[in-house]
Amino acid sequence: MAQAFNLINTTLQGAKVSWTVQDIIKQVTAEIRLEAEQGFAALETALHNLTTSNEDYDTKNTSLQAVKDQLQAQNDALNTQVANLNAHITTLSLQRTPQAMPNQHLPKARFKDPDSFAGDHKGNESYKNQEEFRVWKKDITLKLEMDGDVYPTERDKFIYVAGCTTGSARKNIDPWVTSTLEGKPNGVASWKDLVSILERIYDVADRSTAAEREMAKLEQKNQPFMAFFTQFNALLNDLEWNDEAKVAALRSKISYEMSSALIPIVNLPPKKNYSEWVTLLCRLAENLEAHSQRKHPKSTAATTRQTQEPQLQQLPSPDPMILDAMKLTPQERIRRIQHRLCLYCGKAGHVKLTCPEAAAARAKRGHTWQRNPQPSQNNPTARTDHRLRALGWNDTASVSSESLAATPAFTPLSTPRSITPMPTPADEQLKEQPTA
Repeated sequence: MAQAFNLINTTLQGAKVSWTVQDIIKQVTAEIRLEAEQGFAALETALHNLTTSNEDYDTKNTSLQAVKDQLQAQNDALNTQVANLNAHITTLSLQRTPQAMPNQHLPKARFKDPDSFAGDHKGNESYKNQEEFRVWKKDITLKLEMDGDVYPTERDKFIYVAGCTTGSARKNIDPWVTSTLEGKPNGVASWKDLVSILERIYDVADRSTAAEREMAKLEQKNQPFMAFFTQFNALLNDLEWNDEAKVAALRSKISYEMSSALIPIVNLPPKKNYSEWVTLLCRLAENLEAHSQRKHPKSTAATTRQTQEPQLQQLPSPDPMILDAMKLTPQERIRRIQHRLCLYCGKAGHVKLTCPEAAAARAKRGHTWQRNPQPSQNNPTARTDHRLRALGWNDTASVSSESLAATPAFTPLSTPRSITPMPTPADEQLKEQPTA
């Protein structure tokens, strides 16, 4: 009797094969038909054993899953009991009034008490409440982390936190404090819940938006880099920026001096590596700080020369027109001559010799114009003009359009000893007359 080969045929049907094992056996020759039947019989036996093993595994797995579910249910029940016991212990700790023992030795505090938080700022200064609360919250947390053994019960910690508030903050939490100490249902479970109530009152709900607003206003300017970076990094705690955005913001907010110092650096860190950028800028800030402490080699000689020889602007001048010549730069002097403006007041319609402001200034000081003054100890005006010419201030330089491009801001003299005589008022008048 031929075998049915049910498992093999079922497998072939599952693979959407239209023929069966019997069809295959009919197609082979008589010489190998017996071997084909034996081979398919062995394959059928293997499939049967595999199916049996899978069924046993499923049965055992089902049993194990039932045991696992039972253990999980027991674990959940135990966790619920533990949570209820902890809550009950906390409630009893808050409601119990501790009695001092005669020989009780309490540990000493190691962290200083934080300043009391009031939250009394109003109007335009209400933002200070948020800043002060964040500092107070950190100080309270550090205090109880360090000196938690000084306040052994949850009630002690709760009372300590409530005692570190004053003003409006104390009034806002007073209902919860009273209910907790009296054991009423609307009390809180721990001191952290009391801090959370103050946080909902005084801290902003959307800290990310507030941090973005503060980040937009933050710049290093003239403050030290580490002071600026401390503020920058504190705002990043409330911003979910990737490293590339952090690097872009940091580079845009550093000072112009530090940004300029980055120019000669060829191999800058990648834009996505924020930590390397921070390391680079910290080292750069240290180098700039160290360099700023050094003195220029010529600074001492320059300082000595400045103390021995007074500055030109500080020399006394009896005539306001001479003071005007000292203040005007060569470019401004040329511009006024080209536009036919007064060399004293810069207005149109007159020249310096007929300027009413210059005349009023001279009359106020009681001085008159001296023609061809010579430098001497008693004539500081001429000495001032002499020094101007020694510096290369050539009043007789041509102001024609052909020579403007080639004439520098200061026209040096060909020979230091060859000094052009100082122009007279008549020369100034001729220079300011319109050209034909």
